[in-house]
Amino acid sequence: MSLPNELYEVFKLDEGTRPAIFFEQIAGSDVIDIYAHIKEFSEELHPNYLSWSNKLEANVELRSFNNPAVEVVSGELDPFCHRISTYSNNGLVVNNISIFLFSESIEIFYDVRDINSSSEVENILMFIKNINNFCKNCIPFFAETDGTRREEKYQCLLAEFLNA
Repeated sequence: MSLPNELYEVFKLDEGTRPAIFFEQIAGSDVIDIYAHIKEFSEELHPNYLSWSNKLEANVELRSFNNPAVEVVSGELDPFCHRISTYSNNGLVVNNISIFLFSESIEIFYDVRDINSSSEVENILMFIKNINNFCKNCIPFFAETDGTRREEKYQCLLAEFLNA
């Protein structure tokens, strides 16, 4: 796959930090569907991945739920974050990203030091495109580590890629 150089460049910014691609203001049902898809095509969650249960007033293992996004959307669980362990779907393999899941948004973040080739960038973007297919009214964007939007040129390139 041949992408514009600027699209590869965004994955080289901010070495040592965790920039992201945000999906904001999405329906809870989309959050649930996206996480179900990720979970279906990823390795089993590590037992150390926990979230606070407001119902039990204790930390609980995320893997103890069929789809913990359901509980986040309902308010039973606090938002959670974990590494995505080898997502593999139709020949697409991604293993250098993490997810932060909220009731109305999802953040896919990465450490640029973990991305070692252009094919890894392409795979992350294809992963984002797969996720974007689950959002009815979603416009993902590249963000700084603090959640602010990156330069508009990067947003335009991402939109062009997702709509191609």
